[in-house]
Amino acid sequence: MKTRCYLFVFFLLFTCSGMIHAQEQECSAEGLMKLISKDSILTIDISTYTQMPKAKQKVDVTKKFTMGRMQGTVGIASGQIISFDKKVMKVQVLEYKSTVIENGVKGHLIKPGDVTLISWKDKLVPTYDSEQQRAQKFIDEEKYARALPIMDSLIKVKPQEDALILRGYCHFLMENYQAAVDDMTRVLTANPKEQESRLIRVHSYARMEKYEDALKDNEILLSQTTETKKEIRYLKDQVYIIDKLTRFGDPASKDKLCKINTRLLQLDPKNMDFYNDVNYYCKTYNIAEDQTNYTPLKVVSHSTDKFKLVSTSLKKIQYDWYGKSMTLNRKPVVGTYVNLEEIGANSAMTIATARVSKVEGETIELEIMYWGVRMNNKPVMYDLSDGTTDILINW
Repeated sequence: MKTRCYLFVFFLLFTCSGMIHAQEQECSAEGLMKLISKDSILTIDISTYTQMPKAKQKVDVTKKFTMGRMQGTVGIASGQIISFDKKVMKVQVLEYKSTVIENGVKGHLIKPGDVTLISWKDKLVPTYDSEQQRAQKFIDEEKYARALPIMDSLIKVKPQEDALILRGYCHFLMENYQAAVDDMTRVLTANPKEQESRLIRVHSYARMEKYEDALKDNEILLSQTTETKKEIRYLKDQVYIIDKLTRFGDPASKDKLCKINTRLLQLDPKNMDFYNDVNYYCKTYNIAEDQTNYTPLKVVSHSTDKFKLVSTSLKKIQYDWYGKSMTLNRKPVVGTYVNLEEIGANSAMTIATARVSKVEGETIELEIMYWGVRMNNKPVMYDLSDGTTDILINW
């Protein structure tokens, strides 16, 4: 495997990237050709170089060219360094690779003053940091199987905290959750205040459905942070964990989720998800379980935040799949809490709980209390386009 590193005379820059073992790297230097002697020795000005190949090093020489709008390089020669000092390097040409004919005379495609690129191969011993960076690059590229052995080798040499976290994160992304937990536990044993490793362990426990362990770590994270963004992140994780831990309708859990979401809304008042969940977990709406009133609606408009809906009532209702008698009430009372349902050919699904805020003629305005359908523990806020007729309210 080759790594290309560059030293430019004009920018005085030299960089090389490391490998897990000492391997060949291809390096290059750009300079100004001073003289081509008759005995096939190239003499190059190196007075501004900061990185040089070794004596007797084999090198390739290329030349920059411009042809109209095209720019590029062309191979000139391969050779061997025979001497150099602080100002001049001499290269014995072993083979010329390009020629040119000028005035009927064949010659070499190089002349004094040409800008040349000299490249050579060398050995590079990688550093701990360079290998870790290489592993991180593989992880960023989702090449986890290539990152893992690099981290294994580094940790065998020295189990540094950041290396253990990176390997544990790689295990997490590969769904090796127990291995991720093991690496994070090693970090936390030595440094209990390290938050990144504890967060990865929270998510690993949750994926393994060990919600009690996940909750313990999550509460420690909340006790350690004073940053608003981190608190929001940890509280959202806690909502997910508690929701998984509790039975549906458990009043104690609902009260705890109410407090968490109230805190989330305090931290981010403009977040409509949090507003929705405060209404969902904290408030009780008196809606009869056995609805007797049904009103089909046509959407006229809805607010940008999707929490206000203007509709008109429709005169006909024919949904035989209800299997029960129903009363068409086209004028629900203002202040009534209703279910908003999305209807299909053979089924209906309650998508929201709403309050009737205005009734004027055929117009019915609804204030959405909360969107009831949830996906990945977040409310699904339906985008009911204007003109939609496949919804109704019941109460």
